[in-house]
Amino acid sequence: MSHIIHAIVLKGPYNHQEADKYELTGVDLNFDLTLFFIDNDFIDYWEKKLAYSGYLESNCHLVNKRVIYDLMKRISLSDPIEYAVIVTAYVGGMGDQFANIYRNDQNADLSVKTINEALNYLGADQGNHLDEFDAVGLGRFRSNPAYLAKYQKLLGELE
Repeated sequence: MSHIIHAIVLKGPYNHQEADKYELTGVDLNFDLTLFFIDNDFIDYWEKKLAYSGYLESNCHLVNKRVIYDLMKRISLSDPIEYAVIVTAYVGGMGDQFANIYRNDQNADLSVKTINEALNYLGADQGNHLDEFDAVGLGRFRSNPAYLAKYQKLLGELE
């Protein structure tokens, strides 16, 4: 069974109306964490639309555009803004994952590379669960939602 997601995990409260403007649909993960699904086309679209370029410091260059910070800055009600960018790519039990943890636009800890480490940094507690990934319920999401597919077309229309 596959598990392929790209997402931002934001710590703390956020402005729901502002998030709706950017089609950032929050999913409550407990521990005061919210999941926002993204993909490369979504990020590239908002980068062009908001004219916000550059890269965040990252231990992996899959999803690290600065527009991610700009979006979090627009919706977060916390100061500082703490969030993780996470990616999973598992098919048939084989695959990989990565995570980066940010405080505002700075990588908070380059040694954090796994989703469990990032979730723990953001305050998720393993508790009686297998790990932090399980504790926040990330296993219930197998892929990004279908609505993100439209961003490939929208991105093409901007060019």
